[in-house]
Amino acid sequence: MALDFGYWSALTGPMQTAGQRAQNRDAQNMQAMQLMQQMKQIQLGNLQNTKALQEQVNTIDAAAMSALYTKDKKFRRQKDVDDFKNWQKDLSGWNDIQNLLRQYGSVENARLHGNLDYVIQEYKHNLENNPISQRVKQNEAAVKNYYAGALDEGEQKGGGTSPFELIPKNAHIRFQNYFDGKTDNFSYHGERGDYLNHPNIIAMSKSKNITLEDIVSENHSRILIDMALDAGITDPVKAEEYKNSLSFQDIKTWVGENTGHSEGGGIEYFTTGGYKQPLYGTAESDTYFATDLSNALDGVNVITPHGKIDDLLEIKKAGSSFNKEFKNSVAKDFEMLGGVDYNSDSTGPDDRGLFGQSWFTKDRQIITSPRIFSNPGTFNKITEAAFGADNYNPEDKTIHGVKMDYRMYNDVGHLITDDDTTDILGYPGKERNIMWGDMEARYMDLTIKGYHVAPKVVGKDANGNPTSMLIVDTENEAEMKKIRDNWSEYDIQYTIVAELEDSDRRSYRDQFYREIDLKGDSQVSIAINSKFDREEYNQVKQENIDLDKRQKLEAKRIKTQDVLKAKIASQLNLPNNAAVDETVDVYSKSLSVGLINAGVSNVKANAVMPMLISDLYIESRKPREYPFVMEKDNKGNPTLIAKTSFEYMAHQSQKLKQGLNTGQMPEMLEAINSGPSAYDIWRKTRLDKKTYGKTSYLSREMGKYYHGRE
Repeated sequence: MALDFGYWSALTGPMQTAGQRAQNRDAQNMQAMQLMQQMKQIQLGNLQNTKALQEQVNTIDAAAMSALYTKDKKFRRQKDVDDFKNWQKDLSGWNDIQNLLRQYGSVENARLHGNLDYVIQEYKHNLENNPISQRVKQNEAAVKNYYAGALDEGEQKGGGTSPFELIPKNAHIRFQNYFDGKTDNFSYHGERGDYLNHPNIIAMSKSKNITLEDIVSENHSRILIDMALDAGITDPVKAEEYKNSLSFQDIKTWVGENTGHSEGGGIEYFTTGGYKQPLYGTAESDTYFATDLSNALDGVNVITPHGKIDDLLEIKKAGSSFNKEFKNSVAKDFEMLGGVDYNSDSTGPDDRGLFGQSWFTKDRQIITSPRIFSNPGTFNKITEAAFGADNYNPEDKTIHGVKMDYRMYNDVGHLITDDDTTDILGYPGKERNIMWGDMEARYMDLTIKGYHVAPKVVGKDANGNPTSMLIVDTENEAEMKKIRDNWSEYDIQYTIVAELEDSDRRSYRDQFYREIDLKGDSQVSIAINSKFDREEYNQVKQENIDLDKRQKLEAKRIKTQDVLKAKIASQLNLPNNAAVDETVDVYSKSLSVGLINAGVSNVKANAVMPMLISDLYIESRKPREYPFVMEKDNKGNPTLIAKTSFEYMAHQSQKLKQGLNTGQMPEMLEAINSGPSAYDIWRKTRLDKKTYGKTSYLSREMGKYYHGRE
């Protein structure tokens, strides 16, 4: 046993070492095999990429050659053919050969005595270097570059615009003019910049509707280069002169045309991915509640563009009010920040009379917006932040110990001070302001009624001290004159006020307004932000932004559909928009059955449907006397009669459906199965020019409506 154990022990170390070496060799071999496999994969991938690239190059070359030459290597453009014939006739040397043959009577005599071989060699040389071929050859590179972009349609760069859309509009026009034989040379200097996918544009907020000015501002340098190249200016000095000659409007116009820009309903649209759509940034919203609230407050300035009291008086003179203008102009911004109570049209005491008399309330309503923070959760959070959570009872809306400090205004908008006996607008301080008799009066228990945005006038009094005032919404001409005389030179600023009420006495209620100073008191902003979890707030805000964007787009889609339906209703002689839906539904369902039974897929049937309906309608409107015999039996007796053009269209639809089902229209069915473009080519060969023009126009309008439906 000992011997065996010792023998085994002696071998254990070397055996383990040998085993480890074997394992290491196996691992190394495995790694080598894996590395070889990876190298093969890389080589295969490179080969596939090279092959794909070569196939793409071959496709581009083939397309360009097809635009220049026919399959038998003749010129494609008729102008090149005509120019070559004229050149060959007059300048190639062919006439010299003909003249020699006529002069010497035979080829042999012409060769012996007329130097025919030399003239033939000259002709061959001229033929190989003819100016028409040279001209086409010179255009070949530009045509290939053009097709490199045109054939790359759909291969999106940067996730947005396809290369086909990056070819400048003028380049498309120049190519078409060249292809149609209107010009002899085609110049192309490459794709323009992908302005819509500039990093700074993409980095904008999701709530930001990208405008044409945004596009121009962020791409200004590249746009100038592209405009110079598009104009065919390659000389650096001349290009610089050209750029300096361009106005901002020139640049906007060029960019607008090349990006398919349009505007409607306050939203700007660009063509990207083949259709027009509004563009927005991609950056997630990430701000604090108080920041957005402050920004929304700044936006209220649009109501009073001059920032003076006359702006408010002009609104009133025009029969409106600040409250109404707020609802129409900026309330949307505050909807996303806790809601707006659109039914709150006035601010201040509803009834301050002892026995219900209303005369006490006259001329003591403060000019404000509707109530904001109408959402109860937001209302309570703002109140806790502004007055302290320990001081606020959300059940009865009581706030304990409100300090009557410099941020408090009384019921007529006068700023409360310790020693306030100044006569403001005819209201002596001793009659309207609290007279501080002791410290207890400086703190009051008040009920909060709501929050409002209020305009306040700010400036300095006669002694040079800062002063401010909320503005009474008065109907009294004398009071309005006092407001204008005393405050017309002062500035208007917007602030948020809490509407408070002292309800200690059942027979009389004092009204106060406490300013929530977002800009002047950083502690208020900090307290508000602490009540709104930043991540949760931004998530809710982003959902609201996306919803608002979707609603705008849906409203635009519905409006576009209504316009299209109105046009189609007029073209089809239908009584109203609803009749368009009914008519199209009837024909599309009937024809879809025929197409699907004939083996056409749903996708292809749907794609070609607007064209089929348009063709049937245009055919039914051709001049004919009704009743019209559409079919007869063997004896010549009528079997199918249309009494009106609408009946004719309905009967034709059934005949088309039957013909497709029974295989009587193989060419038409083949064209439909090949897609709408193929069908359009097929019908063009069967219709006269006038009829094709009419149905082609109607098809486009019908297609926009048909495919734009939900």
